[in-house]
Amino acid sequence: MSHSIVVSPAEQHWKAPGATPATVGEYLAALEPASADPGNRRWWNGKSWSKPYNVCWPEELKAQARAELDDFFPYWVDARLD
Repeated sequence: MSHSIVVSPAEQHWKAPGATPATVGEYLAALEPASADPGNRRWWNGKSWSKPYNVCWPEELKAQARAELDDFFPYWVDARLD
């Protein structure tokens, strides 16, 4: 018996952890799209994701988080969609 994953219309634009962005930059990222905080971001450097950070953080803290790599590969969506 096969099971299919049910995805709500609000989650359809999210990319799965196995897919990676085509361009370097900031993306919304979450363990699960349904529980995503709209302010949380991760930086994709072309090979790895950064530690998470929030859009409200000062620029120095954002830069520090972007430089810290994480083994975590999240669900993600282009931050311009929020």
